[in-house]
Amino acid sequence: MSYANINIEFSEFGRKMRMLGIILVLDFLLSLISVFVAYIGYISWVFTILELYFIFSALKNIRIVGDVMNNRNLHEYRSKWINGFVVRIIGGVLTTIGGVNLINILLYGGPTYLIGIFIVGIIITLIGAYIEMQAWKELIIFFQQNGGMFPQMISYNANRGSNNMKNAALCDILFFLIITPLIAYILRVLGYFKLAKLEETRDIQMQAKVPEYQPQPVYQPIQQSPYRTTSPQPAALSEESFKYCPHCGVKVEGHEKFCGTCGSKLE
Repeated sequence: MSYANINIEFSEFGRKMRMLGIILVLDFLLSLISVFVAYIGYISWVFTILELYFIFSALKNIRIVGDVMNNRNLHEYRSKWINGFVVRIIGGVLTTIGGVNLINILLYGGPTYLIGIFIVGIIITLIGAYIEMQAWKELIIFFQQNGGMFPQMISYNANRGSNNMKNAALCDILFFLIITPLIAYILRVLGYFKLAKLEETRDIQMQAKVPEYQPQPVYQPIQQSPYRTTSPQPAALSEESFKYCPHCGVKVEGHEKFCGTCGSKLE
């Protein structure tokens, strides 16, 4: 898988984070309306199903990138988020069952061991929130170590969004402080929409122009033969190297012993 394909997977992850943010906002608005119109509350189940779909679909994108990059942090993030999500669902079911029984016990009396279901449900829910917090820590480490893969602003928003999600899970653990559930909701919405900035990586990749390959001329060094192929040029004779025959007066070269014209011996 190429770098462009990795960008597409992160872009899909960002798109699904945006959808989760929108679902979270709409679900909150429906819960307010359901106070006045009871049947509206049933629509929230549709949003719950959509939320599950987008969560696991986004984690699929993370798995693909994690496999391609062979990145431990992405695999840990995906694994811990799934585990935390499942544990929180189990804790929520037990808390709901225990809470109903707790109200009946307080109003009408009953076996006190049912209160234990409520307490166990709360503990399991807190454990799930802690696991989810660790998951977002893994994603924070990934963006800190691989921020250069993205434009600076996108990397910054992804890091901030992961921090917001981690802090939201921490607020879930501190639910007994009353105001922390509201803070957790706000942080989670902000986190989803900041992570949604990863959706822009697809546009950046599409706008980037890849230069066409231009073959460069290859220059081969000239191999010189160890054997000389040209005969040496005779050195030019200076005027001083000539002399004259003493008998006929013809100019002769200095290295000759006899005159080429009259045959006289040269001194």
